[in-house]
Amino acid sequence: MNADQPVSQLRILRGELQPTRNWLTPVLKFLALFAIVGLVIAMLLLSMGDAREAARRNSCRNNLKQIGLGLQMYANVHGHYPPAYTTDAEGNRLHSWRTLIVPYMEDWEGYRSIDFTKPWNDPANAKAANAVMECYQCPSVAFDDPKSPLTTYLAVVTPESAIRAANSRTPDELEKVAANALLVIDAPKENAVHWMSPEDVDETALFGMFAGDEPKSQHPIDSFLALFADGHTQLLSKQTDPNSLRAMTTISAEDDGAIPER
Repeated sequence: MNADQPVSQLRILRGELQPTRNWLTPVLKFLALFAIVGLVIAMLLLSMGDAREAARRNSCRNNLKQIGLGLQMYANVHGHYPPAYTTDAEGNRLHSWRTLIVPYMEDWEGYRSIDFTKPWNDPANAKAANAVMECYQCPSVAFDDPKSPLTTYLAVVTPESAIRAANSRTPDELEKVAANALLVIDAPKENAVHWMSPEDVDETALFGMFAGDEPKSQHPIDSFLALFADGHTQLLSKQTDPNSLRAMTTISAEDDGAIPER
């Protein structure tokens, strides 16, 4: 073709100078759009999951605070915190502190059916034992049975703790170190007990909860929610210094310096 020919005389053969259509382009665009939408949905679901867990954790805090009020009201009436458990004449365990403070938290008709002279799991106490107490259930714990009477709210019971097997402390004894005296901890699901059962956490079990990777807390941040004698709740990391943790199990003012600031 002569370069001197007028433009009007130039012929462009079909497909000679036209780009080849790339069928992959729309497919790649669709896949990119699909990936972006998927990422956005994943981020939204993750955010919603975090929000739900935060709400459950706040409900758990409220349960612990309600328990704290029940313990304080019991102490106001009796002059001391409830014992970790009651016993019969032979020293056999009968009922948990959780059972003792129920009337100070809610007006539950089933409480009147409890025979405190017999063990919590005696047939005479079947009506109460079959009851589910929402105030003793951490919302972050999912038991196989949604109507499970189990609880993860366990008292910390040591020879120097505020709640003890016998002769629990009085509010006056805790006045100086009330903010630091550990009362109740939201233990891992593996440690759950019946809410009426006279079982709690001793020093060995408590330190075992904070040692190593297992058992894990039901809260994703892997910290244990705890209730203290002044009514405040606090998240205790599994990396809490053992000296600080031991100090929280006593009411000695000498241990104040070992307890970290809130």
